[in-house]
Amino acid sequence: MLLEHPRVTAGLGLCGRYDLAGLEERLALNPLETEVLSPQRLPVARKPFALAYGEADPPELQRQSRNFHAYRSLDGGGGPLLPLPGLEVEGVLDSLRAPDGLLCHTARVLIEESLARPVPPEN
Repeated sequence: MLLEHPRVTAGLGLCGRYDLAGLEERLALNPLETEVLSPQRLPVARKPFALAYGEADPPELQRQSRNFHAYRSLDGGGGPLLPLPGLEVEGVLDSLRAPDGLLCHTARVLIEESLARPVPPEN
């Protein structure tokens, strides 16, 4: 996700798969790749990360979004969980594209807040 990169100040996750366990064969991943490519298994970057999913998304996508938000929250990762009533992935994307959509608004807020914070120097 690159949220840990010093130039990345915030993130927005949409209907994601945050733990790739169970998809190893389908994605041709070995156990190490599953571990390092699953955000749910990596240290939490303590930067704002809004997580959105559609309440009409498949139950597994909803579960992964809720679990990843809880995982981040327990370890100091900030950001809202945004369940979008009646939407599937396509509707969630529409909410990001629409100037008056909740996700477009959320993205703008994340950008504005990150611009207001000082950028730490790179090592």
